[in-house]
Amino acid sequence: MRPLACFHAFAILMSTSAVALAQTQPVAPLPDSTEAATTQVAPSPSPAPLPAPAPAVAPTPPPASRAAASPGSCSLGNHSGLTESDSITVSDVVCSEVRRLSRGAQASYLVEIQRLGNIAILSLVEIDSGGRISDRRSLRLSRIEEVFPAAPRLAESLVARTPIEGTQRVDNIVGEEARVQKKKYGKTHFGLGVVGTAFPGAHALIAPGIDLALYHETARWAIGGDLRVGSRSQGSYDYYPSERSDRREGTFASLSVGARYFTSLDDITPFFGAGLSWSGISAQVDEFDGDDSGMSAYFETGVEVLRTHKTHLNIGLRANIPTYGIESTRNVVPMSPNGTPDYSAATSESETKYVVPISLAATVLF
Repeated sequence: MRPLACFHAFAILMSTSAVALAQTQPVAPLPDSTEAATTQVAPSPSPAPLPAPAPAVAPTPPPASRAAASPGSCSLGNHSGLTESDSITVSDVVCSEVRRLSRGAQASYLVEIQRLGNIAILSLVEIDSGGRISDRRSLRLSRIEEVFPAAPRLAESLVARTPIEGTQRVDNIVGEEARVQKKKYGKTHFGLGVVGTAFPGAHALIAPGIDLALYHETARWAIGGDLRVGSRSQGSYDYYPSERSDRREGTFASLSVGARYFTSLDDITPFFGAGLSWSGISAQVDEFDGDDSGMSAYFETGVEVLRTHKTHLNIGLRANIPTYGIESTRNVVPMSPNGTPDYSAATSESETKYVVPISLAATVLF
């Protein structure tokens, strides 16, 4: 009976193992014919296309756009610290002056504007046919509106190959130049100088003197007046006419008002002037001794130096045209037969000379 019991237990164990194995590996049921006919196999998705290659990035041009440009062109270059609209306006103003002066030029030009604190540095750059900077001119502006006087200076200096300092005029000083050279327009100047006066028409000597002046100057005109006084005498004086031949004397004084016109705005400027004066003339030479006073007109010409500075030097030649002549009256005493003067027969003789004083003055105007 024991072997039978063992066999019966082994059979139960084997059947239990087979059932467990069937449960762990289930078999999917076959589809029926209707499902097989309608079921379609989904197509496999196509591979995604490869991304297109990124376009090549053009290299950034170097500062100042040094690439070769068409001859005679002018455009905006580097600009920083200003709005785009202001930069374009600055470029247009400068380029208009460049085109006016550089007709037929083979170079191209760039306008650069850079802000530095409270000032702006405005530059005009010349680019040769190879794209290289061949020349440059710059000015420092205290405000952007100074581009209007600065643009003609930059164009003139670069196109004509002259130093930028040589383009200074009375009315176009900008920026940092004002600390030394700029002056206030319409300034009143007090002047002190020396003057020498000659007396054509009386054969007298040249009389030294002083010139006191007060003028109100603008860029083209000066209006004011001056006081000139000069006198000189030499030789000895004697009562007898025969011993007065070496006596020479000349005196001139005038109080004048008038105007001067300056022919240019340069630092050294010729001028012409005219006006009226009240003058007095005294001349003595040989036996002539006369004096008079009255109204005069004057005309002058000269040159004024250092006009862009606060202190000027004025050198002028002036001719006073009096409305009067100077008259000399002398007593003529004939000699008696015995060789002594006969005062009882003395007569008076008069002589009139028309004298035009010519004066050369060098006056410092403060």
